[in-house]
Amino acid sequence: MTELTVEDLRRFGRDGFLLVPGLIPPADVAAANAAIDTIIAANPSPGVGQQSYVEKGAEMNPALLGLLTRTPAYGIAEQLAAPGCLIGPSHVQVALTFPPYQHIPGAGHIDGLGPKKPGGRPNSFTLLIGVILSDQSADNMGNLHVWPGTHLATAEYARTHGMAALISAAAGTSSPPVPQENRRQLHGRPGDVVFAHYLLAHNIGGNTSTIVRRSVYLRLKHAGHEQHWERALTDAAYEFDGVRAAMAGEGT
Repeated sequence: MTELTVEDLRRFGRDGFLLVPGLIPPADVAAANAAIDTIIAANPSPGVGQQSYVEKGAEMNPALLGLLTRTPAYGIAEQLAAPGCLIGPSHVQVALTFPPYQHIPGAGHIDGLGPKKPGGRPNSFTLLIGVILSDQSADNMGNLHVWPGTHLATAEYARTHGMAALISAAAGTSSPPVPQENRRQLHGRPGDVVFAHYLLAHNIGGNTSTIVRRSVYLRLKHAGHEQHWERALTDAAYEFDGVRAAMAGEGT
């Protein structure tokens, strides 16, 4: 099993994301791309800009779900959180970006942030996992854009102003009302995996390369998230035992 270092865990705690290279074996990458070819053939895309396919429950293609469950990726997720504490995913998202697509995001969003569920609570979860299936080794290849540290700033905003204020401020855009600086495009190659905190502001950029950007996103939730979701959104380390332990020892 791939083992994260203490510094890996601390980096996730500080930045809100971790990119692990070469985590998915080439055979699994090839199988996932073949599955995506089949999905596109059955549901042709307009081939312009961003396109997303979502499969839920029993519809989830085994080759796409297996990017998480049959590779070291799930073990990495448990090292960030804790063994046996994660559930899901409930769905698989195939994200495509067709060139040419000129777009530079001005801000990031948080999936489901806003009054999405009964009672006005967000449709929150714990960990976003993005599997890179196309070359994204340079800028503007449909890369994931992230704003490091925004998970901490968003949790602080919620603690200071209250969850209702955070949810209200994000309504309509799912963009957290915190400074979003030092935007980064994440570079990766097929088989690399991005692990991102739920509260990390992120977005997709343009694709001026010659290839279609392909990524698969899977979302995991702490088994107790529905009961303690508000605590998880005001304390960024609450559902991440491995990260919290590493951060506690920083500087020793």
